Amino acid sequence: FEWIEWGYKECLQMLAYIKSEKLDFHVAIENIRQIQQLANKSAASLIESGYILNQLGRYNEALSTYLDALELSTKYATQQPFQAASLRGIGYSFTELHQLNEAETSYQDSLKHDPKNPVALKELKYIQSLRDSNKAKQTP
Repeated sequence: FEWIEWGYKECLQMLAYIKSEKLDFHVAIENIRQIQQLANKSAASLIESGYILNQLGRYNEALSTYLDALELSTKYATQQPFQAASLRGIGYSFTELHQLNEAETSYQDSLKHDPKNPVALKELKYIQSLRDSNKAKQTP
């Protein structure tokens, strides 16, 4: 086999982040595909891919990608730091798919790994506001 310096993967990852920040999602997703060919055990690249897919409105694909990232982050010790982010991404995808119970569970699970994460806490409040709004609409 051929050893590829992990730094090359990191450079491609940063390029994908930059392209995402500039809303150039189609180029960013291509950078992520390159990473996945070189480092197919990278939960971080899957998380970035899930983020991009969500931004493109491809929520089912994003959910599948985040689930793959979660699997890697539970299987490999080097990827464990990405469990919370994987779960937050899963939660976001579920929210966009209007599966609020699953979204809430994912965010709560993410807080087990990162108890004070402001994104997860904010999203749990958002889910509650959606539920409250739905109840108000149903009340005559």
